[in-house]
Amino acid sequence: MKKTFLFLCFLYVQITYAQIPSFEKVVNSFFHKYSIEAVEANYYLSFQKRKEGWFTAEVNYSDQDNIINQQLFWSKSENKFYQLTYEKIKDISKDSVQKLILRNSFAEKILNDSYNFSRNIYFGYPGWDKDVIDDYAEIEILNDTLLESLGRAYSSYAIGFFYDRWGNSITNKDPLRKKLKDYEPINIDRKNAFLYYQNKCIEIYKALLQKNPNYETKVGKIEIKYANEYVSAYSTLLYSGYPEDAKRFIQPNIYSDSLLSMARSYLTNVSKKGILITLGDNDTYPLWYVQEKEGYRTDVIVININFLGLKRYIAWLEDFYDKSLFRLQKKVYFRDDFNVLYRNIQQDCNDSISLTQLIDSVNIEVPYNELYGRLRLFPCKVVTQTIDTKYSKELYPELKNNFSFSLETPQYLFISDLMLLDIFSKTIHTRQLHFTFKNISSLFDPYLKESGLIFKIAPELSSD
Repeated sequence: MKKTFLFLCFLYVQITYAQIPSFEKVVNSFFHKYSIEAVEANYYLSFQKRKEGWFTAEVNYSDQDNIINQQLFWSKSENKFYQLTYEKIKDISKDSVQKLILRNSFAEKILNDSYNFSRNIYFGYPGWDKDVIDDYAEIEILNDTLLESLGRAYSSYAIGFFYDRWGNSITNKDPLRKKLKDYEPINIDRKNAFLYYQNKCIEIYKALLQKNPNYETKVGKIEIKYANEYVSAYSTLLYSGYPEDAKRFIQPNIYSDSLLSMARSYLTNVSKKGILITLGDNDTYPLWYVQEKEGYRTDVIVININFLGLKRYIAWLEDFYDKSLFRLQKKVYFRDDFNVLYRNIQQDCNDSISLTQLIDSVNIEVPYNELYGRLRLFPCKVVTQTIDTKYSKELYPELKNNFSFSLETPQYLFISDLMLLDIFSKTIHTRQLHFTFKNISSLFDPYLKESGLIFKIAPELSSD
């Protein structure tokens, strides 16, 4: 009888999951029917995959708990699309959906969510992870995709006890999930709750690995995702104030020899005491693993560009490396309203400013304005940084004369961009900057030189 019941549950789950239209179909239907010109200023269009079906909503750029104009787009119970209140396109475009999306300022956000929507039974709204856990954790038989969705839900819910990393975390009336200021310490009860759900995530990925070793995830086969999850927990605990708990996640033999060899090769190509900026999971976690587990090339500072948007991580880097990486002050980047730096395009100067001047200007307290808050502006499109040959002989022995880097900035800089510029300026004479990929930061593209598997910042050397 129990086996029959479990089979019926399994069958219901698979049928229900299969009925839901794909993210691509939903996005296709929206952008070929509706104009988004009416989306509120300071908001972006968001898609939500909920129990009831697909929704559209508008999310505030700076406060992702602030969601307005939520509308049911496709109903699960009625298996049909609903009409939305957005203005209909009069002449239906024949362009591809991707071209239509790329016309919008939040295009990257929409495109990046494609994988998460395809692999998660629910996604795109605060509390999606808890809904997945509540509905699927007790079901004993799940297909591979649903197992991945449950693993991702556990991982996402775990991090919510520390901070709201993706803007989808909920408090759920749990005091341990009440959002902390970035500078507030994380207590032991929060740490233990994180460990509970993080270990649940690892258990699910282990079950999926045993069930289907060839299952493909965004980062590769499930064995890589499984290993990365250990190092993700390690890094999170490390910069959240629990180094001893962190080290317990550096387990032996979780990575294949080939991936560890690749990690060592990345590090081998970095100059002595260099800084390596990474982009994704696979060019970050295995490198941190061989540094911690094997003590390999620990002189290299490996920094993930996405982590530079996390203020706790920035503060940990500042403290761990004894204030040698940043000029920007904690009291500035810990501000709730400090998330982006805009260029003053109305008064854009034709000259340039140095990176030191830029950081010094940001460190100055900005008075509060009722209309603009504490909007921070910088004046020039071009920022410069000079290498002084008196201090750079060890890093750039070929350089005969001083060299000035000229970096062209976009109209705005996110925290990660600003902190990267700060690192470059602060360490210009002590540590050479390297990247695992050329497209990590367009700011430095003109000065990137291939060096084995990686790229390094190199001045245009004098010919004499």
